[in-house]
Amino acid sequence: MSNATHTRPALKTAVTDQNLLELHQAYREFMQTRPWRELNDRNLLLFNHPDPDLQACGVVMGHWGVEHGLAAYTGELATDVFTRLALGDDGDQAQRARSIAATTGHKSLVSGDELRRIHRMGFKYRGNDNYPVWFARNPGEDNTRRIDDQEAAMLADWLTAAVGASHLIRAGSLRTTTMALFASDNRTFHPIECVKLPDGSWQYAASTMRKRG
Repeated sequence: MSNATHTRPALKTAVTDQNLLELHQAYREFMQTRPWRELNDRNLLLFNHPDPDLQACGVVMGHWGVEHGLAAYTGELATDVFTRLALGDDGDQAQRARSIAATTGHKSLVSGDELRRIHRMGFKYRGNDNYPVWFARNPGEDNTRRIDDQEAAMLADWLTAAVGASHLIRAGSLRTTTMALFASDNRTFHPIECVKLPDGSWQYAASTMRKRG
């Protein structure tokens, strides 16, 4: 999901100040932690939720040095869609799921309203090319749009979960494989199931799956 391929998303539902604040805080922690050092596109993050619409399957971007952030498919089909893509099955399945992403882009991709609000909240970003950009895409549509309030809360959760997984991998408490995998084996994936507990913390379980054929 390159910044060069999408324009400023069209306005949908306004994000509340509280969720915008938490999203920027989560993004800041994500960028400072650099979870892409431990996680790449072989580590699908499977976010389970009792509400099928809030299920998601995401990937931390940045391991290959191209773009930093997190992208996810959401909804009841999310895990199935991303698993199919990872395993090399029907890529058209992706058109049936909503996608949401947080990435780094040019200041011009951020709405004037959000720029004023984050300034009021005390957030500052160095350089015009280092602003957080959030966008979503609905099933079957090519154009991106701005995230809504619920999506902002979801993104903050996912960014926080990725940071937590990274810390556990560094501590040796969560065992998975990423670093040399791409060069040596392009058929094996190591997804991490992420479950948010009632106290707000995250529980992780790593597994392995192999591409068919």
